[in-house]
Amino acid sequence: MKRSYHTCLAMLFVTVLTVSTTPAAILAHYDFRDGNLLDDESGNGHTLTPTVSEGITLNPDGFSAHIGVNNSNYLKAESLSGSPGSPYTISLWFKTTLTNPGVNASVVSSPFGSSVWQISWANGGMRVNGDAVLPTAGVPLDSNTWYHVALVTDGINSHFYLTRDGDTINLRDSATMVFGITDLQIGVNRIRNTSWEGDYAGVAVYDEALSAGQLSVALENGPGSIYVVPEPASIPLWGVGFWLLLAIRRRWILR
Repeated sequence: MKRSYHTCLAMLFVTVLTVSTTPAAILAHYDFRDGNLLDDESGNGHTLTPTVSEGITLNPDGFSAHIGVNNSNYLKAESLSGSPGSPYTISLWFKTTLTNPGVNASVVSSPFGSSVWQISWANGGMRVNGDAVLPTAGVPLDSNTWYHVALVTDGINSHFYLTRDGDTINLRDSATMVFGITDLQIGVNRIRNTSWEGDYAGVAVYDEALSAGQLSVALENGPGSIYVVPEPASIPLWGVGFWLLLAIRRRWILR
């Protein structure tokens, strides 16, 4: 019976290790909380470039960048690219007083490459607008309220999340779309003529399609968090394994 007990212990240990997941790899991260509006905290060197420096400032809350209403104001990462068909996730926080900014004002966009796209305003709400397909539209915003925005693609299908701070993660729409990234832009549309004035925080790009559960961690931490890479999903299973181990041990002793 002693051998059986230790065998069970080993099986539990192996099981927990097997279901553990590798943390998502980060391509770029801009949190602005250090007062630097341009540096990439991931260490990958995807430095942002401001088009008009005086129109982009650190917000008084200390963790977000404010992009002004001038259509020339936006941030871009010219070194940040990802080919169409590759999985990736774009995650950011956004707050604005302009809840009806005019057609095509965008929070983030990709202007070049084989798939041009933007997350923008149209038809009374926020949407994802690609070259040939319009998967999401008509999601309104409340003024001066933080929203978590996420575009997730596995290389074949894409998912758009827009969730108010404090709410449960909200999948707005999905579509068969292939998005690439070339010269990622923050605060302007894909043709660079309509910016969206507001506060931007926690902008992050990952090289894989994050799950709703992983995105929920960012949502739960809030716009001022330093959340970057989701932790492996194995942690809760240690508790399950522990109680199973106790049950097996108790049964072994009683015998």
